[in-house]
Amino acid sequence: MAPQPPKARSRHRVFLEGMLGNIDEFREPTARAIDLEQLLLVVLAGLDDLDQGEIPTIFKPTPSKRRTKWPAQSRRLHIRALVQVAALRRRGLTLVHARKVIAEDYRVAVDTIRSWQKRLKLESKLELAVALQLDAQLEKSRQKLGWPTPSIEQIRKNALRDGDMLRALRPEKKKTEQGKKSPH
Repeated sequence: MAPQPPKARSRHRVFLEGMLGNIDEFREPTARAIDLEQLLLVVLAGLDDLDQGEIPTIFKPTPSKRRTKWPAQSRRLHIRALVQVAALRRRGLTLVHARKVIAEDYRVAVDTIRSWQKRLKLESKLELAVALQLDAQLEKSRQKLGWPTPSIEQIRKNALRDGDMLRALRPEKKKTEQGKKSPH
């Protein structure tokens, strides 16, 4: 029996196929719709290749001289933590309290959240600024349209999930015998 593709990939495939179907509903295809259709077809073909155990060009990592301690997934989760702090601030929490709440949900120290912010302001300033601005704009749009905005509980639920994902990325530190440090 062939291995099943990851559940998240299946959900992405369904979404992309739905988008492709929506493009087909245009009465007169525009150049932009045709370009989008071609892009979706390439991405869907790439997902098929991944399901067959191949890494298509579209999904190959770009070689980078940047060698940081944190892989891209960790960096994104650190940024999400800071976005969640900002969202709690918009709901009336102080910066100190918002950091404390998110630190608890990520199961890290408050100083860790602070260190992520300092590091990201140096290494990924634009990426952090865009994420914070986009989240604030999405919230304003939801309010303008009369749609519900995420509650403190929903933000915390997302933070707990993100914290679990971050811990899954970190290798467990092996404890040495009787607390002695390993010579390696």
